[in-house]
Amino acid sequence: MKYLIIAILAFSINAFAQFPTNGLIGNLSSNMDGDTLIANSFAQPDIVCSGQTVQLFALPGGGSNNYTYTWTSDPPGFTSYVSDPLVAPLETTTYTVELNDGINTTTEDVTVIVKPLPNINLIPANDPLIREINSTEIGVCVYDSVTIDAGNPGSTYLWSNGSTDQTINVYTSGISFDLQEYEVTVTDIATGCSNYSNISVYFTFTDCTYGVEEKNQADLLRFYPNPSPDGLFSYIIEQFTGELILEVFNSQGTMIKRDVIPHLQKCPYKSTLFLCDQTKGVYFLKVSNNEAVLLRKLIIQ
Repeated sequence: MKYLIIAILAFSINAFAQFPTNGLIGNLSSNMDGDTLIANSFAQPDIVCSGQTVQLFALPGGGSNNYTYTWTSDPPGFTSYVSDPLVAPLETTTYTVELNDGINTTTEDVTVIVKPLPNINLIPANDPLIREINSTEIGVCVYDSVTIDAGNPGSTYLWSNGSTDQTINVYTSGISFDLQEYEVTVTDIATGCSNYSNISVYFTFTDCTYGVEEKNQADLLRFYPNPSPDGLFSYIIEQFTGELILEVFNSQGTMIKRDVIPHLQKCPYKSTLFLCDQTKGVYFLKVSNNEAVLLRKLIIQ
């Protein structure tokens, strides 16, 4: 009997050794190793300038190894179902990943700190000499100049014309229509963040009359005779107050005459413009003060 019991025990041990271990025992081992579900979420990099690309990661551990992902954001607006999505936040944002292994669910947050870009507005503010066409285009009289300011004092600047100053002065020859385009990159030294902007400046004769309504322009400034056979022009200026600047330009944009008129009140001002020493051709007269600018074409036959 003693030897029979020993034989039965030996047979049982041998049979158990032949049993497949990738079944119940394997599953038990797996569940013991993965009983805690962890998302292990992070961002690279986690501090960026506004609009820069960030790689989010979820490196899950535990659970059943059969994972699904749901990413959301605060502020809201972002959703993804992949493990490692790319994002480009415009402001500091917290991203939340919900990890599910088919049995359990866990969530983790990762915050990306976003530094603001320099705010650039190249449209001159409160400048009566410019006409704003849209957010990147302005009209300017061919006889005027305009200062374009990239703002953000203390930053570094790089303009498309090579300037590294905060402002640039833009002007033209005064001969005819001209279009000039400028671009600038501004870098905030404190944050290291850069931004870009551009502007188009249209120099036209049309923009040489501004500050008054079109219907009143003919009454404000009258010249006669025009054309003039000898270069003498009589003129009347009405409804202007304060000091007036009268400038005459030839067709090449060169100023050939400049007078200061101490015109007070709103009484008509009458005088004569002498261009007797000039050759026959087309000339441009500009009358301006701190309220308006008027332009007239003069012809000497």
